[in-house]
Amino acid sequence: MIYVERNIIPVPKVFYSKEVEIAKKRLEEFYLKSKESRSQQKYSQPFEKELRDKFLEALREVFKGKCAYCESPISFNRTQSEYDHFRPKGGARGLDKEFSTDHYWWLAYNWNNIYLSCSHCNQYKSTWFPVEGKRIPLNTPYKEVVDNEKALLIDPCIDKPEEHLIFNEQGGIEAISSKGITTIEILKLDRSELVNSRLEALKELYGEWELLLKLLRKKESNRDDIKKLYDAWQYKYTIHSGEPYLGIQRFMLSKWLGNRPEIQEYLSTIDGKETKTPVNTLAQDFLYSKAENFKETEKDNIEQSISSIKHIYVEKIELKNFKCFSSLELEFNHNSDSLIGNEPWLLFLGENGVGKSSLLKAFVIGLTGDEYIKSLELKGRDLLKHGARNGFIRIHLVGAIRPIEVTFNKTEIKTTLHQPIVNIVAYNSIRLNPKEGKIQPEKGDFYGAKAKNLFDYTFSLIDADTWLVKLFKKDKDAFDRVAISLKDLMLLENDDTISIIKNQPIIKRNGDVFSIDELSDGYRSIFYLAVDIMATLAGENVTFDLAEGMVLIDEIGTHLHPRWRMEVVTRLRKAFPKIRFVVTTHEPLCLRGLRAGETVVLTKNQENEVIALTELPDPSELRVDQILTSDFFGLKSTIDPETERLFDEYYLILALEENDRTEEQKNRLLDLSQIIPRIKHLGDTEREELTYYVIDELLARRTREDGPKIKEELKAEALKRVESIWKTLDTKK
Repeated sequence: MIYVERNIIPVPKVFYSKEVEIAKKRLEEFYLKSKESRSQQKYSQPFEKELRDKFLEALREVFKGKCAYCESPISFNRTQSEYDHFRPKGGARGLDKEFSTDHYWWLAYNWNNIYLSCSHCNQYKSTWFPVEGKRIPLNTPYKEVVDNEKALLIDPCIDKPEEHLIFNEQGGIEAISSKGITTIEILKLDRSELVNSRLEALKELYGEWELLLKLLRKKESNRDDIKKLYDAWQYKYTIHSGEPYLGIQRFMLSKWLGNRPEIQEYLSTIDGKETKTPVNTLAQDFLYSKAENFKETEKDNIEQSISSIKHIYVEKIELKNFKCFSSLELEFNHNSDSLIGNEPWLLFLGENGVGKSSLLKAFVIGLTGDEYIKSLELKGRDLLKHGARNGFIRIHLVGAIRPIEVTFNKTEIKTTLHQPIVNIVAYNSIRLNPKEGKIQPEKGDFYGAKAKNLFDYTFSLIDADTWLVKLFKKDKDAFDRVAISLKDLMLLENDDTISIIKNQPIIKRNGDVFSIDELSDGYRSIFYLAVDIMATLAGENVTFDLAEGMVLIDEIGTHLHPRWRMEVVTRLRKAFPKIRFVVTTHEPLCLRGLRAGETVVLTKNQENEVIALTELPDPSELRVDQILTSDFFGLKSTIDPETERLFDEYYLILALEENDRTEEQKNRLLDLSQIIPRIKHLGDTEREELTYYVIDELLARRTREDGPKIKEELKAEALKRVESIWKTLDTKK
């Protein structure tokens, strides 16, 4: 992060336009209503695309095409360019579970509050905006906000980041102030891909430094080359340089030159007169002094506050000899460009017995810590693959130096984690409502983990009706936060309300009143699940569209009507956009609502080992029948079994080389070639029929020779053969 001068260009004209005035008026009309009248409503008007397009060019110019926070270059070929409201426009989260629903809506259309941001920083920053002390009063003018509010995030257009952040030779970043610690943690400026990118920039710079040392051996004869190199370094310190990762380059240059005063002195006079070098020795001394004097108590206090926010992201999970898995490594998808504002999902797809449920349990065991693992009453042998002596679960987190590791053998389970570091809730495929006797919800206060239902279905969901009634009486604001998310889930309108009448939750819609019991089974099933999630996370004190954590659900489509199976992902995603869902299913309809990179197919290879397939198509681009015949399910077709048998016989003979076919097989192939088109017509012209024949032959031989051959290779081969046929037919004409 470096300081960015915003005033190099004037405020874009669009911010003085009638369109922006209208947009501001809409915002004011909503937020200036009484809180009671909008208690179950949220401002849902999106930031207008036509307005955004008019200021994005100016934003790119100000920030030189780089993320304002991490300095990564941003590609603008994407369908969605990135920008961020430094002070969030729809509610702000602070430390120690502080939350304001109305900050900072009035700055939504303020040019000075809009920053260029990469998708990763945008995702991590979300609506986090901690402050020291109280937030500024609502509707305070921008300049007064900046002057009087003590933000705990570094503002690259107001603050000097170099007074809060320092770097090391490995590309790492360290804080020398409370503001620095908070900024690194919330934006994940120590994430691995950033560290690696900074290191690459540093390697190039170090090459230039070594060249300088070499040139200085013969100063006079190399004077022009030295000056050229020095001028390039000087340019890095100007507001005009658009190089990525200038923060670390400036810091290390200043450090290297500061340690070599004789070089610094020579460079200052290289033009024949004394000029400033890019390093200010006094400023450098000040930074080192500040780093040394950054009080441990101050550091401990802010780190303790930050640790309570459970703001973590899983990067990768590794399994060794865990249950049915000999070895498995899975990386989480963080490429959320197509779903700005939404956490990516992860769905495990596969037949029974391939370890879908076991993977969910691995996440729970890895992320909840030793105290919770003990409460699950698990034994080492429960986790260990049959025939193995020991195993492990490793979970890598974004920005963490070392992974969380759980090791186990037949007699013990050990973990490097003591307490849950993320809010995690997990559900079995059997999710029952409580009943007197054995079927009761998990007891005790929530301290970051509630997952016993995943391991034992006799732990029920909470009694949703009772919880909602109690919440309505005890904390109407909290009840309204729940109602907003339930309305999203059930696709209710903004003016519809959820309330309590005669100790029963009811829905008021278009003048009609109906109870939850009147909903269909699918509605009730998802309703009770959502209430259980919200009841668990209610202590976070935020609206649930901002709640963060992980929710694991085994067999997400269980007992749902086909229509609900198609909508469950989209609806949960809308109600809980900041929660990372990890779910399993064997239902094709449940893939609706997922995007590329969000699905993993678990299957067994020829050695009967479970493997993961991740190079899969985007399910949003496929019809349901195409999903079934794609790599997700691997069916050859969706036709009836008898027709499928004919196709199997057809492919079996077709797979043989023509010289290897018996007369009987040749005759049967001829018969099948006439039967199959009648059942399922293939081709309307001679060209199309020949094309299908060539493709069928390739598919048949693929199965015979090497099982599931890579699809891209197969497509290339098919294309080559088909083109040859077309050319032959065209020549005959």
